Amino acid sequence: MAVVAAGTKAELHVLSRDAARARAFADWARSRGVNAQPARGALQPELAINATPLGLRETDPLPLDPARASRLAAALDLVYAPGETRWVRTLRAAGIAAQDGREMLVRQGAAAFSRFFPAQQAPLEVMRAAVTRALRA
Repeated sequence: MAVVAAGTKAELHVLSRDAARARAFADWARSRGVNAQPARGALQPELAINATPLGLRETDPLPLDPARASRLAAALDLVYAPGETRWVRTLRAAGIAAQDGREMLVRQGAAAFSRFFPAQQAPLEVMRAAVTRALRA
């Protein structure tokens, strides 16, 4: 996703519980042409992506409180859980477009399928249905 940010000329502000990891990831992203830096101060993103394990448990803190992000228009939570994560539900209740990581999981599975069966099209609808069934609330 960081590399996609470079293609859209987006600014990437990397937030991590470990400042050294945030710096290392921002350095890596910059080496690939991304306008990236470790996050500093209060963030006011237009798009937020949670790539942490926050949200696996219902009691986890929110990765970003929508009440503190007035410019936030959309969010992607790479975590997926039955009934969606609390963050996705909270964002939607605040009127923010939000999606969990299910579709990314399906697309990763399709990419793996294509590596093993290059002559066949990945059965996306079957894969999507399997993920939906497995994560039914």
